[in-house]
Amino acid sequence: MTPQRLPSLIDRSRSASSADESDYAFSTPDQLMQDFQADIARWNHEYGRS
Repeated sequence: MTPQRLPSLIDRSRSASSADESDYAFSTPDQLMQDFQADIARWNHEYGRS
């Protein structure tokens, strides 16, 4: 199975022209959930939510 490219879930909340946006390489649903939780933790850390 070839990995699909998806936009980062957290980066999509930013402006469409943001230089911080990056593609997400989808591999498995379990990895997607782990990466999504890591994105949430990173976003919470960056924006002061714990």
